[in-house]
Amino acid sequence: MGSSFNELSPLLQFAHTGVKRYEGSVVVKRGGVIANTICSIFRFPKASSSSQLVVDCGHFSDRMDWVRDFDGFKMSSSFYSEKNYLVERLGPLEMQFTAHNVNGALEYQFSKTKLLGIALPKFLWPKVKAYETESEGRYQFSVSVHMFLVGFILSYAGDLKITEPA
Repeated sequence: MGSSFNELSPLLQFAHTGVKRYEGSVVVKRGGVIANTICSIFRFPKASSSSQLVVDCGHFSDRMDWVRDFDGFKMSSSFYSEKNYLVERLGPLEMQFTAHNVNGALEYQFSKTKLLGIALPKFLWPKVKAYETESEGRYQFSVSVHMFLVGFILSYAGDLKITEPA
């Protein structure tokens, strides 16, 4: 993000430096039968109207490591820079995106997907909408995934408290 990182809200800047723990209740939704199959294959969390989410994350000069725990269901990913992009490695998936400051909030634009190291054709890329914001002193986020021909796959969103583990 370069210098635009300094224009994020103070809470988002705090959230994305050093070692942090995010905790709170989130809503997880899944789509239909095909979407559920895709979610199961890629080990995404189960649908829940109130899932306790704990995210342990470390932000380092060369990478970020995140472990998301949805009621005991763990989903780990690592992030690294590649040219002007941030790449998230989530199991066999690699998703390339850019982060943008939009009025102090973070919005993510996804631009490429690889499966097992092989670039997928654009029509097979998941359409991911993701953002983080601060509202009334609270950290809020939302992630939503859709796919061509399948439609809605998965979403999760909520308010989280951010702390620095001892």
